[in-house]
Amino acid sequence: MSDLARFLTHCCDGVVRRQAEIFAIEFYHECLTKEFGGKNVPYTIEQLKKAYNFAFLTQAFYGIGITELMYGANKDKIESDSLKSAYYDFAVLKVLHLFEDADQLLEGEMKEMFEKYGL
Repeated sequence: MSDLARFLTHCCDGVVRRQAEIFAIEFYHECLTKEFGGKNVPYTIEQLKKAYNFAFLTQAFYGIGITELMYGANKDKIESDSLKSAYYDFAVLKVLHLFEDADQLLEGEMKEMFEKYGL
C-alpha cells in the first residue's frame, strides 16, 4: 500500500488519484485472492484500506516539498511564462487536493490518530 500511495500522490493529479482509489485497493485484493488460490489471503480489504490511508497521510505531507522540488527543478527549462504559471498552478492544486483528503481522513475514519498524536 505504501508503493500505491506514493505512486498515486506523486504521479497523479487529484482527479485521477481519487478515481483510482475507488477501485485500486479492491483490485489488488482480487489479485491477491487469485494468487493465493482463494485461500489464506493474508489481508482483508479493510486492512489494505487502513494501510493505504496511513501511507497516504505520510505521502500527502511530503507532497508540498516534493512538488516544489519537482517544479523548481524544471522551471528554468520552460521558456514560456504562461506555461510556467500553468505548471505551478497544477502543482498547487495537486497539493491542495492532497491536504483536503488528508484533512477528511483525519476528521473522519482516522480521527483517533489526530486525537492521539495531534497531527
